[in-house]
Formats: sequence, C-alpha cells, structure tokens
Amino acid sequence: MWRLSAAYLMLVTTTLSVYYLPKLSELQKPADIKKEIIQGYKVILPAAALRLGYYLLRDFIISVLFTEDFIPMRELLPGKWWDTLKIGSWLLAYLMLSKAMMKLFIITEIVLQ
Repeated sequence: MWRLSAAYLMLVTTTLSVYYLPKLSELQKPADIKKEIIQGYKVILPAAALRLGYYLLRDFIISVLFTEDFIPMRELLPGKWWDTLKIGSWLLAYLMLSKAMMKLFIITEIVLQ
C-alpha cells in the first residue's frame, strides 16, 4: 500500500514541479495568479478524488495486484484520504515557494505537521 501511495504522490509532485511551479513563478498579476490556482484545483483535485474510486474498488485492486495475504491492507486504505488533502494544500505551498514566501511556508509547515 505504501508503494501505491508513493507512486501516486510522485506523479502529482512531478507534475506540480515541472509545470505548476514555473507557471506560478512567471505570473505577476494577482488576477492571473488566482486564475492559475483555480485552474490548478480544477485539474488536480478531480485527479486526487480518484482516490474515492481507489477506495471503493479496494477489494478488486488488492485481489488483482496482490495475493490473499494482503487482504488486511484494505483496513488501512481509509487512512490514505489524507493524501487528497495533502495534494490540495500543495497547490498553495507551491504558490508560496514561487513567490519566495519562505517565512510563511516554513511557519505553515511547522504548524501543520
């Protein structure tokens, strides 16, 4: 389960690092930044919501990808909903990084950990 989650999060972070961070860095007008953040949420959150399908099909996924020894893993899947919230927060974190808001970024990371 850890590997499935890590692969999923790696795909999202790579996309954010390669496209989203440079895009936010080049934008200067607040209206353009707001538009890009809203567009980011329109793309990223539905993709993150695919976790619902992952959760609903957990028994099928476990039976196809793993042996019966992994059936207890199904009890751990509800805890992975935090990944969806984490991905949503990354959009704003990347905004902070792109605009060199390091103090706010560090404080936010400390408080929310």
